[in-house]
Amino acid sequence: MGEANGTTGGFAPFAAVEIPFSSIPPSDTPEYAEFLAHYLTAAFKFVRDTPGWKKTKSFSSAAGGNVQCKVLPSQVSQIAKKGWHLRESQHAADCGLTFDDWRKYIRFEHTLFEKQYIEDITLTDCVAKVKPDEAEIWHNAYKLPIVTADRDFVEMLLTIDLPAHAEPFSVEHEAATLAWIRDPQRALIPSDATTEPAHRSFVVLQFPVDHPDVPADPHKVRAVYSSFEAVSEAPAQGGDGKVVDWKMAVQSDTRGRIPTMMQEMAMPGEIAHDVPAFIEWAVKYKQQNAPQAH
Repeated sequence: MGEANGTTGGFAPFAAVEIPFSSIPPSDTPEYAEFLAHYLTAAFKFVRDTPGWKKTKSFSSAAGGNVQCKVLPSQVSQIAKKGWHLRESQHAADCGLTFDDWRKYIRFEHTLFEKQYIEDITLTDCVAKVKPDEAEIWHNAYKLPIVTADRDFVEMLLTIDLPAHAEPFSVEHEAATLAWIRDPQRALIPSDATTEPAHRSFVVLQFPVDHPDVPADPHKVRAVYSSFEAVSEAPAQGGDGKVVDWKMAVQSDTRGRIPTMMQEMAMPGEIAHDVPAFIEWAVKYKQQNAPQAH
């Protein structure tokens, strides 16, 4: 992850700490590829390390199945008291969704779809498209269910398909992904061509950005968060078919007058709730809307 308080390769650490919009390179430059490589490297390491994160609460529901939550202390001093909170779950096709559905509803139009199954979201506005369908800046607002000011966030949203690989998020997969990212001729979606059995995967990364077109709203508290979602195909137990492996972790600072202890205690339940909420919404949406090619 690089230095706990500094930067890696000239870029800020992957944490809930704002970066200036002016520091994001244009998408047609080698610096942009290094920008992506920096955050992908951090995300890959996070995903590989999740088996060692400390278990907290577990949840179970008819729609979402079993969800295990974990926590990792912050590795950045600026936000030392805010840990990374993880949820991980696996979902077979009998939940009503395939990997292609996860990709369609999380990889593409991520924020617009999210507003449909997270009731607390009151605003989703795309501020800038550094590279459409890959790197975009979004302004989102949330209504908090307690007596305090609503929160808004300005976030970089990175949604990236990864090259298919036999072991998603392994060191070898990371090397193949970075080589592809740094290829000046790469397409938005990597080729599926492979001579070995491989599993598909994608990531959704978010981190706070200070953007000049979105000044602080006096009626809201400008909060921050960073998050990663790692979605991949995995062999089902017994080797019969595949399941979808879904990991999501967030580091958040709601700021304002909400005590840190209260924020941290609430996180497992908050993130676990999104699993059945997403699946119930996605199954219904899929039934009501004809499939669209992406």
